[in-house]
Amino acid sequence: MQVTVGVLEDRPGATTAEAARFVVRALFRKDKEGWTSLEPECTDMSCLASAPADFPASVDWTVIHHGGTRGSVRASTPAAWQLYADVGSQELAAGVTPPTVGERSMEFAGNNGVPIYRPLLAVSAPVGPDADSWKAAPVPAKTADAIKVAFRGLFANVGNCANEGTSEARPVTYQDADIVISGGAASVTGWSVATANLKGYRCDGPWDDTGFAPQTFAISPAGDARYLGEGLQLLDASDFDGNGKSEVVFMITNANRGGYDLRYNDFAGQAVFAFNYH
Repeated sequence: MQVTVGVLEDRPGATTAEAARFVVRALFRKDKEGWTSLEPECTDMSCLASAPADFPASVDWTVIHHGGTRGSVRASTPAAWQLYADVGSQELAAGVTPPTVGERSMEFAGNNGVPIYRPLLAVSAPVGPDADSWKAAPVPAKTADAIKVAFRGLFANVGNCANEGTSEARPVTYQDADIVISGGAASVTGWSVATANLKGYRCDGPWDDTGFAPQTFAISPAGDARYLGEGLQLLDASDFDGNGKSEVVFMITNANRGGYDLRYNDFAGQAVFAFNYH
């Protein structure tokens, strides 16, 4: 079965004169070859000139949240994308009222800088529910300890500035109490995820590629912490391909990089759709 996965996004205007609007960003495709990203394979403005030949021209999307259907929208790919951050976006058909969950907030605002509605998964074909029943959950002490060990393996050496707003980072020593664990979620299969970061960043400028940026880990049923990446925020999960196991989708948020990261087969497989803001 071929299925395309996207995300319904609440998109603020790029300028004060442009109104906010909803779009669907087409992200991933599953076919007999496996999961692939629809991210264009280019690094310059040619990405904006037109969509790749195999990019879906128009899709009737089913919008889902926590395994349940929230509505449907039809969306089509424009003749050209106007901004780097628009790559992959489709415009909703005229008169379509998109479904929303909750109220606008900063929870998934990322680099938008203003409150938005939570992004919702969208699929091109009927899918099963979240087979693994992923839900927000507290992080047990034993799991937190495993994450801190893995975190220290990644960030044995850390630099920070002596004063707020300065730029001369110097080596610092940190304790386990300085590692903040957050964003815990768990599945019925025994897998869980959580994010770790150091508190007290004082340097001027972005904290990408440092221990102060959020670093996400998956924890296996055996208690092993596996590093997934930086700036990953769990969005939702569902059994998109009907194999009885959930695929997990994270939102990517870095200083100049956004997108989505799909994990499957107990985090052994990965597909990434990423873009730069400028």
